[in-house]
Amino acid sequence: MKLIKKIVVWSCLAFIFLLFVVIQEETYEENLSEDEKLKYHYWKLDINKKLGYRSGIASSLNNIGNTYFKLEEHQKALDYLNQALILQRKLGYSSSVAASLNNIGNIYFSLSQYKKALDYYNRSLVIEKKLNDPSGIAASLNNIGNIYFSLSEYKKALDYYKRSLALRKKLDNVSDIAASLNNIGNVYKSLSDYEKALDYHSQSLHMKKKLNNPSGVANSLGNIGNIYKSLSDYEKALDYYNQSLTIDKQIHNNLGIAKSLNHIGSIYLNLSDYEKALTYYNQSFTINKKIRNQSGIADSLNNIGNIYYSLNEYNQALSYHNQSLAINKEIGGRLNIAASLNNVGNIYESLSEYEKALDYHNQSLAIDKEIGNLPGIASSLNNIGALHKSLKKYEKAQSYFRQSLAIEKKLGNRSGIAYSLNNIGIIHESLNEYAKALDYHDKALTLNKKLSNSLGIVNSLFSRAKCHRILENPKQAFDDYTKALEKWYKISEVAKISRKSFLKNKVFYFQEIIDFTILAKKEKKAWQNFQKYKGYGFLSLIAESKANLEKTVDPKLKRKRNLILAQISDIQKKLSERTKGKEIVDSLHSNLKEKEDELEEIIGEIRRGNPGFANLVYPETPTLKQVQSDLEDGEILLEYFFTTKNKFRSGKAYCFAVDKNCFEIIELGDSKEVNRKVKNFLHTLRDSKNSSITWTYTKEATVLYQLLLDPVLKNRNASKLIIAPDEMLHRLPFSALCLPMEEGKTWQDLSYVVDKYEICYVTSATAMVEMSKQKKANEKEFSLLAMADPVSENQRSAMRQNLSNLPGARQEVLAIAKNILPEKSLPKKISGNFTYEDKNISISFGKEAQEAKLFSLSLPYNILHFTTHGVIDPENSLRSFLLLAPTNIDKFSIKKSNLPLESISDGNLQAREIFHLKDKIQAQLVVLSACETGLGKLERGDGVVGFARAWMYAGVNNLVVSLWKVDDASTSRLMESFYQNLFEGKNSRDFLEYLSRAKKQLRYSEDYAAPYYWAPFVFIGK
Repeated sequence: MKLIKKIVVWSCLAFIFLLFVVIQEETYEENLSEDEKLKYHYWKLDINKKLGYRSGIASSLNNIGNTYFKLEEHQKALDYLNQALILQRKLGYSSSVAASLNNIGNIYFSLSQYKKALDYYNRSLVIEKKLNDPSGIAASLNNIGNIYFSLSEYKKALDYYKRSLALRKKLDNVSDIAASLNNIGNVYKSLSDYEKALDYHSQSLHMKKKLNNPSGVANSLGNIGNIYKSLSDYEKALDYYNQSLTIDKQIHNNLGIAKSLNHIGSIYLNLSDYEKALTYYNQSFTINKKIRNQSGIADSLNNIGNIYYSLNEYNQALSYHNQSLAINKEIGGRLNIAASLNNVGNIYESLSEYEKALDYHNQSLAIDKEIGNLPGIASSLNNIGALHKSLKKYEKAQSYFRQSLAIEKKLGNRSGIAYSLNNIGIIHESLNEYAKALDYHDKALTLNKKLSNSLGIVNSLFSRAKCHRILENPKQAFDDYTKALEKWYKISEVAKISRKSFLKNKVFYFQEIIDFTILAKKEKKAWQNFQKYKGYGFLSLIAESKANLEKTVDPKLKRKRNLILAQISDIQKKLSERTKGKEIVDSLHSNLKEKEDELEEIIGEIRRGNPGFANLVYPETPTLKQVQSDLEDGEILLEYFFTTKNKFRSGKAYCFAVDKNCFEIIELGDSKEVNRKVKNFLHTLRDSKNSSITWTYTKEATVLYQLLLDPVLKNRNASKLIIAPDEMLHRLPFSALCLPMEEGKTWQDLSYVVDKYEICYVTSATAMVEMSKQKKANEKEFSLLAMADPVSENQRSAMRQNLSNLPGARQEVLAIAKNILPEKSLPKKISGNFTYEDKNISISFGKEAQEAKLFSLSLPYNILHFTTHGVIDPENSLRSFLLLAPTNIDKFSIKKSNLPLESISDGNLQAREIFHLKDKIQAQLVVLSACETGLGKLERGDGVVGFARAWMYAGVNNLVVSLWKVDDASTSRLMESFYQNLFEGKNSRDFLEYLSRAKKQLRYSEDYAAPYYWAPFVFIGK
């Protein structure tokens, strides 16, 4: 008997203890991760089962279900919630039954199964009404409102949300009131009633601040940002998104951080600043992956895919969208599946795989119709319409656009209405029905103005301008073009984004506007627009160079950047070894691209975290008067501009000619034809090596002179040409063109442009004026750093590429150096490795011509000279490099360098590394006596991006670079003449004059009279 009593007592005590443990554990749950919560709830379920505590079992089943829901494992969630529901019904716990019904409804809602979700919410509502539970009724009404909102039945949604709000106000539950206000704000946003939307979200924000609910505040700030984004007020949108991001970071809300980063990325995507957009999307992806937020991961992949789609990199875009689609199918979110199918369809359309595109769009449309997603249906109809437009099936396209318009009108979505109206207008343009098109563009413009949709206004104005142009309404066309452009710049300014990024994918706009203003005889307006088109990229570069990006860099970021640079260097070394198989090479290329993307992301972080850069004010493009005041007597600026052919006009080549007193715009003919003639001439010029004079060369050189220069120069008294080229003209040595004359018998007989004019190159008039501001004061004496013939032929072939030896390189540098050094300081001939340094000179040959010296030594020299090989990467100019010698890693102390030792010790002085010399360099002149150092990737509106651009960033205003693979011996002779003229000039810094004189001296020589030998080197600067 005593034993039985003891057992009973101990059982009771155990029960009480276990019950106490269960209750106490509740206080710790909120600090656990979802995975940890799941383990905890399973543990509780096990205890409750052992205790036979049925209420606790039901509660644990419910909690496990809700946790699986948060982990997006929907089927498991449904299984456990249904088990909980059965048990709660048996126990007669009506309030718990209502809660479970609501929870199950939430799962079906997230799966876009709105009818099922609505059924569960209504069943929950019935029970709560019987129980007279106002809090539960309000929650169910709110959930039903969510269903109708997702179905775009905004009036019904508004009714349920307002009924829920009224109950919550009676209960005085401030947190729930704030949530209801937030939902009502979202409805008004969807109805494009932004004023009311802003009012409700502001009320919600105010309450959340009173409650001291930081995650709620962050969410409201994000919603307000969404409103300003819809209004194209990107400055305000970014401000609210950044406020939201700051709060989420403070409270370590990773889900909120990922969401804010995504929002910010979307702004930059809208503005075509793909570099920044990609940085933010990648950060969002990383966080979503870390917290295992599958829907967030899918969103990030989708957004990254959109960037590559915008960049026309369709294979990469397809890869990302397919990954996003696979995840959405896995988690069962049909709304997102439909969106992903639409995106994949858009890619196949761009790839002209129209059958596949139509299949994906129809799949998307079918899902949206099934779930009643009206905005999705409208979007799919628009996409199918666009597909038919691409197939020139204009009537079908018109039908789909009109169906989309009808749905947008039903939804009351004014921004969607404007978009559809614009599409219908474009179809009428395609049918040459410009008066009808104009009517639709007018309606779209009116709506966009009411919505304050800046981008929509720009598109509508531009579309109207095209119609007015065709309908021969020049005044209206000019007004619309001007307004569109002004609005465009305003968006750029308030968003504080890189002008280069902003203009990069809007070339057509600018070409069209500039071309029209020229034809409309609005020369000065054309000039202003042209300078913005051509000058902004350079100004961004100069502005960036003025901000010291290193001073306030987070050491962790700097270390990470340096590690990636070292990895890039290592991959490039491996790529240079030509013995590897294709699979290995492909893998290395893939790794290289991956590391370069990582580098760009880190650099973006560094820039955003640097106050000097973030607050930088970009300089403005100069006026025509400012440019003219920068020119001397006898100087003439020739700035060329090529447009591409479209349905409104043929492609044209223009020259903007400016001297101290006069300005005119001259049409030179068809741009495609000009490019063809230049290309043919360059082929003939390079064939002139080791050949006698040919009639073909004389004819082509004369034709180009008459085409490009004669119309401008015939009525002017000029002695110096400052040329800002475009397209193929970037590769043209103007000095080698021929003035009209009778056919000569030798190369020396011809009359070249170089005989009559000094010629220098600039990227634009804007660049010319800015470079003049940056001029450095003359120094009393010359100082020189020269590097030549960095490695032997065997080393060169083994380490990098099969590059030829440079037998004349050493003699070239010795001849230059002797102009500075006293007699007998240097031997007549030097073989092997050699270094000489004193006060005014540093010379390095062979293994001593090490890249690391540039980063380890101070660089007080006013001339930097490199006689070596230049290797150009046409796809990525930042990878282009000057060949120098690798470094023994223990030999130099380079702690002050901004680059890792592993990177600068490889002997490849990459363009990206030259950028890091800007705080050290004092040079007035850099001479790149190497092959193709004036080439690089040609970007519209921005010129050639390559070595020259890198040195300009580093602070050098004068450069001598080459346009093709140069001859070693003739180059050596040219450089000797150039420096001899320079050092005899008694400290004059007229580098252009001395280069022109050297060319003329070489052209009259016996062995190197052909232009192939003396024309490749050009002078960049003024």
